[in-house]
Amino acid sequence: MPTRRRAARFMSWLAVMTTMAAVVACGSAGPAAGPLRLQTAGGQPVIAMSSIIVVPGQTADAEACLDNDAQTPVRITAVSVVSAPGFATARLVDVGVATSGHGLATARGWPPPVPSRPAIGADLPHGNAGLFFGITGPLASHNYAVAGLKIAYSYQGKHYSLVAWAGAAACVAANPNSASSYQDCSTYTTSVNTTVEKLAGLST
Repeated sequence: MPTRRRAARFMSWLAVMTTMAAVVACGSAGPAAGPLRLQTAGGQPVIAMSSIIVVPGQTADAEACLDNDAQTPVRITAVSVVSAPGFATARLVDVGVATSGHGLATARGWPPPVPSRPAIGADLPHGNAGLFFGITGPLASHNYAVAGLKIAYSYQGKHYSLVAWAGAAACVAANPNSASSYQDCSTYTTSVNTTVEKLAGLST
């Protein structure tokens, strides 16, 4: 694992459907008050980060990887985005809970290609769960981002919240197949990564 607790994996730039993505393992930068937490790797918390080039009207889809430590389910009651200071905040389009056991690195368009069910009101049983979310922005040639999700949930009559550091960027381009769109999104993603790491307390 890299010293900054971040690992990156880039998807290839496709000729037919151009996609740019940087993917990091899912995790949390700190303990949660309730039983819902973020998955970790090697006992260490890591940040999830993804980015993708979309055309106007499409969503950039990403995932937060959760872990319910309790032996009984917790219920998701609300989800909102956490802004990344200095970046235009993407709009949250929808959120879903994975139902197939398969993860989602990144994708374009909602619903995502991996089966899911609506997240609000969903019960998460003990163990791991994937929370998919789609974000978007209104203007072409503009980039939008979030630092993660704030997840409100209830457990045994009490209410809790968790910040899932799952940074995501939606690079909205009129011509997503251009090299300039790819380079712009790549540079933007690096900046968002740095900001999210600072928010999570993993760097200064």
